[in-house]
Amino acid sequence: MSQAIRVRASGIVVQDDAVLLIECRDDVVGLHYNLPGGGVEPREAVIDAVRREVYEETGLRVGVGRLLLAIESRPTSPLADQPHSIGLVFACEARNGHAPDVPAHPDLYETGLRWVPVDDLPTLPLLPNVGADLRAVLRGDLAAGSFVVSDDDAYLGRFDGTQA
Repeated sequence: MSQAIRVRASGIVVQDDAVLLIECRDDVVGLHYNLPGGGVEPREAVIDAVRREVYEETGLRVGVGRLLLAIESRPTSPLADQPHSIGLVFACEARNGHAPDVPAHPDLYETGLRWVPVDDLPTLPLLPNVGADLRAVLRGDLAAGSFVVSDDDAYLGRFDGTQA
């Protein structure tokens, strides 16, 4: 039996010591945040996918830099309908003259964009659950390109979806 693993490409834009995140709200998790990014399309280069996804979700044209994290995520109940995935998170820099904006047709559960201080990442309801790892790599306490495993069960235990 073969199992497909989804490849996800994401970008981290940092400005004034804050990271741009996608704010989401759904019936399963409630309020949570996602990295701007999404699935790599067949025959699409990963770097091209980062540029496309960040633009689609934030309106930002970005330059893509170094790989910050590789994340394995194997969601379990109640997120078990999400695919097993490998996420590649790259440092991105907004091109001059561009500011983030919610797209005209956002994803179903996307409710906005939010700049979050880097030091707040570990306490934020972020999916995949890698806020502490992101802060560590952005602060230089974890090597860029590190491989981490997202523990979404720990996420669900920490956040019950009722946070404002």
